[in-house]
Amino acid sequence: MPTETRSSTTAERLYYDSPILEFTAHITDIHLVAKEPNAPADSAQLWQIALDRTAFYPEGGGQPCDIGLLIATAPSGTTLEIPVERVEEDEAGEVWHYVRKPLTSGTSISGAVDPDRRTDHEQQHSGQHLLSAVFLRELNARTVSFHLGADSSTIDLALPEGTDRISDDGLRHVEESANRIIYENRPLITHLVERPLAEQMLARGDLRKLPPLEGPFRIVQMQGIEFNACGGTHVRSTGEIGSILLRRVEKVRSGWRIEFVCGLRAIRSARAPTPCADSVRSRAPRPAKRSITSRTRASSSPCATSSPSGTRRRVSRAPSPSWTRPRKTRRAIFCCSRSSPSWISCARAASAPPTPPSCLSVSTGA
Repeated sequence: MPTETRSSTTAERLYYDSPILEFTAHITDIHLVAKEPNAPADSAQLWQIALDRTAFYPEGGGQPCDIGLLIATAPSGTTLEIPVERVEEDEAGEVWHYVRKPLTSGTSISGAVDPDRRTDHEQQHSGQHLLSAVFLRELNARTVSFHLGADSSTIDLALPEGTDRISDDGLRHVEESANRIIYENRPLITHLVERPLAEQMLARGDLRKLPPLEGPFRIVQMQGIEFNACGGTHVRSTGEIGSILLRRVEKVRSGWRIEFVCGLRAIRSARAPTPCADSVRSRAPRPAKRSITSRTRASSSPCATSSPSGTRRRVSRAPSPSWTRPRKTRRAIFCCSRSSPSWISCARAASAPPTPPSCLSVSTGA
Protein backbone atom coordinates (compact mmCIF):
# COMPACT_ATOMS: atom_id res chain seq x y z
CA MET A 1 0.00 0.00 0.00
CA PRO A 2 1.53 3.34 -1.01
CA THR A 3 2.19 5.93 1.66
CA GLU A 4 0.96 9.49 1.40
CA THR A 5 3.66 11.95 0.37
CA ARG A 6 3.72 15.62 -0.54
CA SER A 7 5.68 17.28 -3.30
CA SER A 8 6.79 20.92 -3.45
CA THR A 9 6.56 21.11 -7.23
CA THR A 10 3.59 21.06 -9.59
CA ALA A 11 3.18 19.19 -12.84
CA GLU A 12 4.33 20.44 -16.22
CA ARG A 13 1.14 21.01 -18.18
CA LEU A 14 1.65 19.59 -21.64
CA TYR A 15 -1.75 20.74 -22.94
CA TYR A 16 -0.60 24.38 -22.77
CA ASP A 17 1.87 24.03 -25.65
CA SER A 18 1.18 20.72 -27.34
CA PRO A 19 -1.82 18.81 -28.69
CA ILE A 20 -0.34 15.44 -27.69
CA LEU A 21 -2.72 13.03 -25.98
CA GLU A 22 -0.23 10.27 -25.03
CA PHE A 23 2.71 10.92 -22.74
CA THR A 24 5.04 9.39 -20.15
CA ALA A 25 5.47 10.64 -16.59
CA HIS A 26 6.42 9.71 -13.03
CA ILE A 27 4.13 9.66 -10.02
CA THR A 28 5.19 12.36 -7.56
CA ASP A 29 2.40 12.10 -4.99
CA ILE A 30 -0.51 9.86 -4.07
CA HIS A 31 -3.02 9.75 -1.24
CA LEU A 32 -6.38 8.25 -0.38
CA VAL A 33 -9.44 10.45 -0.58
CA ALA A 34 -10.86 10.47 2.95
CA LYS A 35 -14.53 10.46 1.97
CA GLU A 36 -16.11 10.51 -1.45
CA PRO A 37 -19.45 12.38 -1.58
CA ASN A 38 -22.50 10.30 -2.61
CA ALA A 39 -20.39 7.17 -3.15
CA PRO A 40 -22.08 3.72 -2.86
CA ALA A 41 -21.07 1.78 0.24
CA ASP A 42 -19.48 -1.00 -1.85
CA SER A 43 -17.54 1.27 -4.24
CA ALA A 44 -13.76 0.96 -4.53
CA GLN A 45 -11.53 3.45 -2.75
CA LEU A 46 -10.73 6.65 -4.58
CA TRP A 47 -7.12 7.79 -4.89
CA GLN A 48 -5.52 11.07 -5.97
CA ILE A 49 -2.37 10.82 -8.06
CA ALA A 50 -0.05 13.69 -8.99
CA LEU A 51 2.44 13.45 -11.87
CA ASP A 52 5.58 15.37 -12.80
CA ARG A 53 4.01 16.13 -16.22
CA THR A 54 0.49 15.65 -17.57
CA ALA A 55 -1.63 16.16 -20.67
CA PHE A 56 -4.88 15.84 -18.68
CA TYR A 57 -6.78 19.11 -18.44
CA PRO A 58 -8.28 19.74 -14.97
CA GLU A 59 -11.80 21.09 -14.70
CA GLY A 60 -11.93 24.87 -14.62
CA GLY A 61 -12.97 28.05 -16.42
CA GLY A 62 -16.31 26.55 -17.46
CA GLN A 63 -14.63 23.61 -19.23
CA PRO A 64 -14.95 20.00 -17.92
CA CYS A 65 -11.85 17.92 -17.31
CA ASP A 66 -10.24 15.31 -19.53
CA ILE A 67 -10.58 11.61 -18.78
CA GLY A 68 -8.55 8.64 -19.98
CA LEU A 69 -6.07 6.04 -18.72
CA LEU A 70 -2.91 5.76 -16.64
CA ILE A 71 -0.91 2.70 -17.72
CA ALA A 72 1.74 1.12 -15.50
CA THR A 73 4.01 -1.76 -16.57
CA ALA A 74 5.49 -4.15 -14.01
CA PRO A 75 9.05 -5.55 -14.37
CA SER A 76 7.44 -8.85 -15.42
CA GLY A 77 5.81 -7.07 -18.35
CA THR A 78 2.30 -7.12 -16.91
CA THR A 79 0.33 -4.01 -17.86
CA LEU A 80 -2.14 -2.34 -15.53
CA GLU A 81 -4.61 0.13 -17.09
CA ILE A 82 -6.27 2.46 -14.59
CA PRO A 83 -9.16 4.70 -15.73
CA VAL A 84 -8.87 8.38 -14.80
CA GLU A 85 -12.36 9.35 -13.65
CA ARG A 86 -11.78 13.08 -13.19
CA VAL A 87 -8.98 15.62 -12.92
CA GLU A 88 -8.88 18.64 -10.60
CA GLU A 89 -6.48 21.41 -9.64
CA ASP A 90 -6.03 22.40 -6.01
CA GLU A 91 -5.36 25.84 -4.59
CA ALA A 92 -1.61 25.27 -4.73
CA GLY A 93 -1.77 24.59 -8.47
CA GLU A 94 -1.24 20.83 -8.27
CA VAL A 95 -3.14 18.66 -10.79
CA TRP A 96 -4.76 15.57 -9.25
CA HIS A 97 -5.87 12.51 -11.23
CA TYR A 98 -8.65 10.52 -9.53
CA VAL A 99 -8.37 6.72 -9.91
CA ARG A 100 -9.70 3.58 -8.20
CA LYS A 101 -6.40 1.71 -7.89
CA PRO A 102 -3.29 2.91 -6.02
CA LEU A 103 0.22 3.08 -7.44
CA THR A 104 3.53 3.68 -5.71
CA SER A 105 5.10 7.12 -5.72
CA GLY A 106 8.00 7.21 -8.19
CA THR A 107 6.39 4.71 -10.56
CA SER A 108 6.85 5.40 -14.26
CA ILE A 109 3.54 5.46 -16.12
CA SER A 110 2.07 6.25 -19.53
CA GLY A 111 -0.96 8.48 -19.88
CA ALA A 112 -3.61 8.47 -22.59
CA VAL A 113 -6.26 11.19 -22.86
CA ASP A 114 -9.66 10.33 -24.35
CA PRO A 115 -9.31 11.90 -27.85
CA ASP A 116 -13.04 12.23 -28.64
CA ARG A 117 -13.80 14.07 -25.41
CA ARG A 118 -10.78 16.38 -25.85
CA THR A 119 -11.72 17.23 -29.45
CA ASP A 120 -15.31 17.93 -28.45
CA HIS A 121 -14.27 20.26 -25.63
CA GLU A 122 -11.79 22.07 -27.86
CA GLN A 123 -14.47 22.69 -30.48
CA GLN A 124 -17.00 23.98 -27.94
CA HIS A 125 -14.49 26.17 -26.06
CA SER A 126 -12.93 27.73 -29.16
CA GLY A 127 -16.41 28.17 -30.61
CA GLN A 128 -17.40 30.06 -27.46
CA HIS A 129 -14.43 32.41 -27.84
CA LEU A 130 -15.43 33.11 -31.42
CA LEU A 131 -19.14 33.51 -30.68
CA SER A 132 -18.48 35.86 -27.75
CA ALA A 133 -16.13 37.97 -29.87
CA VAL A 134 -18.68 38.28 -32.68
CA PHE A 135 -21.52 39.17 -30.28
CA LEU A 136 -19.32 41.90 -28.80
CA ARG A 137 -18.21 43.22 -32.19
CA GLU A 138 -21.58 43.16 -33.93
CA LEU A 139 -24.09 43.83 -31.12
CA ASN A 140 -21.87 45.22 -28.33
CA ALA A 141 -23.18 42.33 -26.18
CA ARG A 142 -20.62 41.31 -23.55
CA THR A 143 -20.24 37.71 -22.33
CA VAL A 144 -20.47 37.48 -18.54
CA SER A 145 -20.39 33.69 -18.09
CA PHE A 146 -19.81 30.45 -20.01
CA HIS A 147 -20.86 26.85 -19.36
CA LEU A 148 -19.80 23.83 -21.40
CA GLY A 149 -22.41 21.10 -20.92
CA ALA A 150 -22.58 17.47 -21.95
CA ASP A 151 -24.98 18.14 -24.84
CA SER A 152 -24.80 21.89 -25.46
CA SER A 153 -23.05 25.00 -24.20
CA THR A 154 -24.32 28.40 -23.09
CA ILE A 155 -23.05 31.94 -22.74
CA ASP A 156 -24.81 34.70 -20.80
CA LEU A 157 -24.78 38.11 -22.48
CA ALA A 158 -25.16 41.57 -21.02
CA LEU A 159 -26.76 43.82 -23.64
CA PRO A 160 -25.79 47.49 -23.99
CA GLU A 161 -27.84 50.04 -22.08
CA GLY A 162 -31.11 50.83 -23.81
CA THR A 163 -31.32 47.43 -25.56
CA ASP A 164 -33.91 45.05 -24.12
CA ARG A 165 -33.68 42.13 -26.53
CA ILE A 166 -31.79 40.56 -29.44
CA SER A 167 -33.63 40.62 -32.75
CA ASP A 168 -33.91 37.61 -35.03
CA ASP A 169 -31.88 39.49 -37.66
CA GLY A 170 -29.18 40.13 -35.08
CA LEU A 171 -29.00 36.45 -34.10
CA ARG A 172 -28.92 35.33 -37.72
CA HIS A 173 -26.20 37.89 -38.53
CA VAL A 174 -24.00 36.80 -35.60
CA GLU A 175 -24.37 33.11 -36.45
CA GLU A 176 -23.51 33.63 -40.11
CA SER A 177 -20.59 35.95 -39.30
CA ALA A 178 -19.11 33.43 -36.88
CA ASN A 179 -19.36 30.62 -39.44
CA ARG A 180 -17.69 32.76 -42.11
CA ILE A 181 -14.73 33.24 -39.76
CA ILE A 182 -14.61 29.47 -39.29
CA TYR A 183 -14.33 29.03 -43.06
CA GLU A 184 -11.43 31.52 -43.14
CA ASN A 185 -9.44 29.02 -41.05
CA ARG A 186 -7.72 31.68 -38.94
CA PRO A 187 -4.96 30.34 -36.65
CA LEU A 188 -5.22 30.27 -32.85
CA ILE A 189 -1.90 31.13 -31.20
CA THR A 190 -1.00 31.04 -27.50
CA HIS A 191 1.38 33.49 -25.79
CA LEU A 192 2.79 33.70 -22.27
CA VAL A 193 2.63 37.35 -21.22
CA GLU A 194 3.94 38.99 -18.04
CA ARG A 195 1.55 41.15 -16.05
CA PRO A 196 2.87 44.61 -17.13
CA LEU A 197 2.36 43.79 -20.81
CA ALA A 198 -1.00 42.16 -20.07
CA GLU A 199 -2.14 45.33 -18.29
CA GLN A 200 -1.11 47.38 -21.32
CA MET A 201 -3.16 45.09 -23.56
CA LEU A 202 -6.10 45.51 -21.18
CA ALA A 203 -5.76 49.33 -21.28
CA ARG A 204 -5.70 49.30 -25.11
CA GLY A 205 -8.82 47.14 -25.21
CA ASP A 206 -7.04 44.11 -26.66
CA LEU A 207 -8.06 42.14 -23.56
CA ARG A 208 -11.50 42.35 -21.97
CA LYS A 209 -10.38 41.24 -18.49
CA LEU A 210 -7.49 39.73 -16.53
CA PRO A 211 -7.70 37.10 -13.80
CA PRO A 212 -6.53 38.15 -10.32
CA LEU A 213 -3.14 36.45 -10.62
CA GLU A 214 0.45 37.65 -10.67
CA GLY A 215 1.25 36.11 -14.04
CA PRO A 216 2.59 35.22 -16.45
CA PHE A 217 -0.72 34.92 -18.28
CA ARG A 218 -1.56 32.51 -21.07
CA ILE A 219 -3.14 34.57 -23.85
CA VAL A 220 -5.07 32.80 -26.62
CA GLN A 221 -5.04 34.85 -29.82
CA MET A 222 -7.60 34.22 -32.55
CA GLN A 223 -5.89 35.99 -35.40
CA GLY A 224 -7.67 39.19 -36.38
CA ILE A 225 -10.53 38.53 -33.95
CA GLU A 226 -9.50 38.71 -30.29
CA PHE A 227 -7.00 38.14 -27.48
CA ASN A 228 -8.26 36.23 -24.43
CA ALA A 229 -6.59 35.25 -21.16
CA CYS A 230 -7.47 31.56 -20.98
CA GLY A 231 -5.97 28.36 -19.61
CA GLY A 232 -8.26 25.95 -21.50
CA THR A 233 -7.68 23.64 -24.45
CA HIS A 234 -8.36 24.96 -27.95
CA VAL A 235 -8.26 23.99 -31.61
CA ARG A 236 -5.30 25.09 -33.73
CA SER A 237 -7.40 27.07 -36.22
CA THR A 238 -10.98 28.26 -36.55
CA GLY A 239 -11.56 25.70 -39.30
CA GLU A 240 -11.28 22.93 -36.70
CA ILE A 241 -14.33 24.34 -34.90
CA GLY A 242 -16.33 22.98 -37.83
CA SER A 243 -19.51 25.03 -37.45
CA ILE A 244 -21.60 26.94 -34.92
CA LEU A 245 -25.35 26.49 -34.55
CA LEU A 246 -27.47 28.66 -32.25
CA ARG A 247 -30.25 26.61 -30.65
CA ARG A 248 -32.02 28.69 -28.02
CA VAL A 249 -32.14 32.15 -26.47
CA GLU A 250 -33.57 32.71 -23.02
CA LYS A 251 -34.02 35.73 -20.77
CA VAL A 252 -32.24 35.16 -17.45
CA ARG A 253 -31.46 37.33 -14.46
CA SER A 254 -27.96 38.21 -15.68
CA GLY A 255 -29.12 39.07 -19.22
CA TRP A 256 -29.71 36.79 -22.19
CA ARG A 257 -28.58 33.16 -22.35
CA ILE A 258 -27.50 31.77 -25.72
CA GLU A 259 -27.46 27.99 -26.16
CA PHE A 260 -25.23 26.73 -28.96
CA VAL A 261 -23.42 23.68 -30.33
CA CYS A 262 -20.22 23.47 -32.36
CA GLY A 263 -18.39 20.98 -34.53
CA LEU A 264 -19.54 17.38 -34.31
CA ARG A 265 -22.35 18.36 -31.95
CA ALA A 266 -23.77 20.64 -34.65
CA ILE A 267 -23.54 17.80 -37.17
CA ARG A 268 -25.38 15.41 -34.84
CA SER A 269 -28.01 18.07 -34.19
CA ALA A 270 -28.56 18.53 -37.93
CA ARG A 271 -28.68 14.75 -38.47
CA ALA A 272 -31.36 14.20 -35.83
CA PRO A 273 -35.03 14.09 -36.90
CA THR A 274 -36.61 17.54 -36.97
CA PRO A 275 -39.29 17.73 -34.26
CA CYS A 276 -40.89 20.66 -36.08
CA ALA A 277 -41.50 18.58 -39.20
CA ASP A 278 -42.55 15.57 -37.14
CA SER A 279 -45.12 17.71 -35.32
CA VAL A 280 -46.56 18.90 -38.62
CA ARG A 281 -46.81 15.38 -39.97
CA SER A 282 -48.37 13.97 -36.82
CA ARG A 283 -50.96 16.75 -36.67
CA ALA A 284 -51.77 16.87 -40.37
CA PRO A 285 -55.47 16.02 -40.89
CA ARG A 286 -56.50 12.86 -42.66
CA PRO A 287 -58.30 13.19 -46.00
CA ALA A 288 -62.01 13.78 -45.42
CA LYS A 289 -64.30 10.87 -46.25
CA ARG A 290 -66.81 11.59 -48.96
CA SER A 291 -69.98 11.10 -46.92
CA ILE A 292 -73.11 13.01 -46.02
CA THR A 293 -71.67 13.72 -42.56
CA SER A 294 -68.46 15.20 -43.88
CA ARG A 295 -70.33 17.35 -46.45
CA THR A 296 -72.66 18.65 -43.75
CA ARG A 297 -69.81 19.58 -41.44
CA ALA A 298 -67.89 21.18 -44.28
CA SER A 299 -70.81 23.45 -45.22
CA SER A 300 -70.69 25.20 -41.86
CA SER A 301 -66.90 25.68 -41.81
CA PRO A 302 -65.38 29.05 -42.76
CA CYS A 303 -62.61 27.10 -44.49
CA ALA A 304 -64.99 25.16 -46.75
CA THR A 305 -64.81 25.71 -50.50
CA SER A 306 -66.58 24.31 -53.53
CA SER A 307 -64.93 21.66 -55.64
CA PRO A 308 -65.34 21.63 -59.44
CA SER A 309 -67.94 18.90 -59.06
CA GLY A 310 -70.05 21.09 -56.82
CA THR A 311 -69.40 19.08 -53.64
CA ARG A 312 -68.24 21.26 -50.76
CA ARG A 313 -64.97 20.13 -49.17
CA ARG A 314 -63.02 21.22 -46.14
CA VAL A 315 -59.64 22.92 -46.66
CA SER A 316 -57.32 21.95 -43.83
CA ARG A 317 -54.24 23.97 -43.04
CA ALA A 318 -51.12 22.39 -41.54
CA PRO A 319 -50.11 24.00 -38.26
CA SER A 320 -47.12 26.30 -38.04
CA PRO A 321 -43.81 24.55 -37.23
CA SER A 322 -43.03 27.14 -34.55
CA TRP A 323 -44.62 25.89 -31.35
CA THR A 324 -44.63 27.33 -27.91
CA ARG A 325 -44.65 25.37 -24.69
CA PRO A 326 -47.97 24.94 -22.88
CA ARG A 327 -47.31 27.74 -20.43
CA LYS A 328 -49.39 30.82 -19.78
CA THR A 329 -46.44 33.10 -20.49
CA ARG A 330 -45.29 35.26 -23.32
CA ARG A 331 -42.60 33.58 -25.36
CA ALA A 332 -40.73 34.36 -28.52
CA ILE A 333 -39.83 31.52 -30.83
CA PHE A 334 -37.06 31.36 -33.41
CA CYS A 335 -37.53 28.21 -35.44
CA CYS A 336 -34.30 26.39 -36.10
CA SER A 337 -35.50 25.23 -39.51
CA ARG A 338 -34.22 28.55 -40.96
CA SER A 339 -36.97 28.38 -43.60
CA SER A 340 -39.06 31.15 -42.09
CA PRO A 341 -37.37 32.43 -38.92
CA SER A 342 -39.48 34.94 -37.07
CA TRP A 343 -40.03 36.12 -33.52
CA ILE A 344 -43.59 35.51 -32.39
CA SER A 345 -45.02 36.82 -29.12
CA CYS A 346 -48.15 35.04 -28.06
CA ALA A 347 -50.07 33.62 -25.11
CA ARG A 348 -50.93 29.98 -25.81
CA ALA A 349 -53.57 28.00 -24.01
CA ALA A 350 -52.50 25.06 -21.89
CA SER A 351 -53.53 22.70 -24.68
CA ALA A 352 -51.01 24.14 -27.17
CA PRO A 353 -48.51 21.61 -28.56
CA PRO A 354 -45.08 21.56 -26.84
CA THR A 355 -42.01 23.34 -28.16
CA PRO A 356 -39.74 21.04 -30.15
CA PRO A 357 -36.29 20.91 -28.48
CA SER A 358 -34.57 21.95 -31.68
CA CYS A 359 -36.26 25.37 -31.78
CA LEU A 360 -34.49 28.50 -30.68
CA SER A 361 -36.76 30.12 -28.11
CA VAL A 362 -36.69 33.19 -25.95
CA SER A 363 -38.62 33.41 -22.71
CA THR A 364 -39.77 36.97 -22.15
CA GLY A 365 -41.53 36.63 -18.82
CA ALA A 366 -45.15 36.57 -17.79
